[in-house]
Amino acid sequence: MTLFALLSLTAAFAQEEEPRSAPAEGDESGAEITVEAQAPGARALDDPTSVTIIEVDERLSAAADLADVIETATGTTVVQLGGLGDLSAVSIRGSSLRQVQVFLDGVPLNPDGSAVVNLSELPLQAFSRVEVYRGNAPPVFAAAPMGGVINLVSQPGAPTPRARASVGSYGTLQGGASGGASAPRWGGQTDLWLIAEGLRTRGDFDAFSDNATPYNPLDDDLGPRLNNQKAQVMTHARARYIGASGRVTLVSSLLQRGEGLPGPVESPALRAGLDTTRHVGVLEAERCGELAIVQARAFRTDRVERFDDRDDELGSGGLHQQSAFATTGLLLHGAWAPAPWVNPSLTLSGRLDGVTQTDLTSGQADDPRRRLAGSAALALPMHLGEGVWELSPVLQGQALNSRGLGAVPVTELPIVEEGEHLLLAFTPRLGVSAQPTSWLALRANAGRFLRAPDFTELFGERGAIQGNPTLLPERGVQADLGARAQWSPAWGAVWLDAAGFINHAEDLIVLVQNAQRSSVPVNLGEARTLGAELALTLTVLDRLDSQTNLTWTRSESLVDRPELYKNQLPRVPVWELSQATSAQIVPALRLGHTWSYVDGNYWDATNFYEAAPRAIHGAFARVTAQSLSAELSVLNLTNRITQVVDRSPTDPNDDALVVAPMTDFVGYPLAGRTLMFTLRWAPQGPEETE
Repeated sequence: MTLFALLSLTAAFAQEEEPRSAPAEGDESGAEITVEAQAPGARALDDPTSVTIIEVDERLSAAADLADVIETATGTTVVQLGGLGDLSAVSIRGSSLRQVQVFLDGVPLNPDGSAVVNLSELPLQAFSRVEVYRGNAPPVFAAAPMGGVINLVSQPGAPTPRARASVGSYGTLQGGASGGASAPRWGGQTDLWLIAEGLRTRGDFDAFSDNATPYNPLDDDLGPRLNNQKAQVMTHARARYIGASGRVTLVSSLLQRGEGLPGPVESPALRAGLDTTRHVGVLEAERCGELAIVQARAFRTDRVERFDDRDDELGSGGLHQQSAFATTGLLLHGAWAPAPWVNPSLTLSGRLDGVTQTDLTSGQADDPRRRLAGSAALALPMHLGEGVWELSPVLQGQALNSRGLGAVPVTELPIVEEGEHLLLAFTPRLGVSAQPTSWLALRANAGRFLRAPDFTELFGERGAIQGNPTLLPERGVQADLGARAQWSPAWGAVWLDAAGFINHAEDLIVLVQNAQRSSVPVNLGEARTLGAELALTLTVLDRLDSQTNLTWTRSESLVDRPELYKNQLPRVPVWELSQATSAQIVPALRLGHTWSYVDGNYWDATNFYEAAPRAIHGAFARVTAQSLSAELSVLNLTNRITQVVDRSPTDPNDDALVVAPMTDFVGYPLAGRTLMFTLRWAPQGPEETE
């Protein structure tokens, strides 16, 4: 992004504390982020938020996707339904997938956790960096999630065209191109930027199946995952005018995706499918003066899903349905600097969410269901003790009007009882940081959160999720305490980040799989999660970059039911360890390796079905010659696709072990070894991304 006059002041007012340096280019969220180019995952030392900044650059494999990158941030858990291109989503600090809000340049893709964002729909190369906020997030996002916020910052839009193409296992083809232009006009600067990314794969990796007969190993089978094909195209266009005291930005992002839905491996679906169209449109205007800034952003998100299970392979009852989701929103943000030590800001947001479901067999459409939501946040960041202390209180209120939800399907009962249509909640938060020395900073954060059940949880989706109109909103509190240290010797840089956290949720909504592998959302009641995070970042002689993350999490259900009380929450592992190393061996050769380890994970709320520990390796080698580079990448290097588990966890007298597929969700195996070969063309240098 081309910086306009006083942009550093602009960024200072759009976040919770005064910046120590100019904001990074490409930051559309309005939140100041100091990015250190010498270290992956670096962040401002005195930033009171628990945030990890991951730059999309030459240190990453060309085969890496957004899920791979997010998984390298401490405190995150990525779950997948298969291999490359299959659905993937993220949990932060033991949260549910919907308790993480994902933003595209500050625009919410799932406002207030209104859906699970499929990370595979968002091509990594469209972004210059990924910001992962754990717990509290800057008020400019107008969000108060339990887990955290992920903000995807698009490429700044270099005018030089670039292109890449990949071919790999399972009939995978992937490619993309980008380009832009900039010119002086109307007394300022105008620029245009466009990127297009495409993916096509058969997804027919080998998957293990016991054919639903764990007591009969003779019919165990290893065969291709059928009906798992994916094809998608995504375009992201931006037009912008930058004047002397402000800018206007117009963004259009379009996704077209078609995929087969293979179902559980024990009872595969050979004809079920899903087609998705998503469009995000944004109009944003900013005006900055000497001591103040005003931002206005209007956005519209449309998502249409056409689910086809006419043969009832997924247990949907032969559903052939279209679901049209729409969100129209407006965000206003103003900030002021009356004195060097205080930067108050006010953020107001409002939106209308809606869904219309149509039975494509009969052509009958249900009445539209709508919900109004809004929030107001007053932030008062203060810098005390000559900058040693940073105090960031945020007073935030949220409102939700559910009158337009209508009645429970197939009944005349209202979703929300009369007199309970309006939900008001106070979700304040506080961040404190202290920097006693130039190399050490301490921080503490606390806040309340609220998340209402989304349309999928209320009414179901894709046949894989059954609706539950009686769900209550999730509420709770979260807090963390941490320290961040940096050391910059002559040979490189070292960053160390450690934190402890605790979350307490009421009326927690979880998906419980039934015997047919469908999931039903239920209010689990109270739950508590506490844990510790450790991240070590190392850069040596600008040639070797290493990122190591360790997360320990203890989660427990506090539901007053004997079979659930004190149980570990499903799909919240006790131990997670990830390590990524990238080395520039010689100017023309770069090698990289990734490793992730997960242990102590259950698939169900009763804690009968425990997943085996797993370790996944990846590697890449890249050769560069002027503006061209060629790379060979290997995912799941050791081809880990099976695990050994108890044959009958519910039978205490059966201690036999059996082989089962490696999964994140029961019945949906992960892909084995995957090879990808990539060619990239970048006239300004193949290692350059900004």
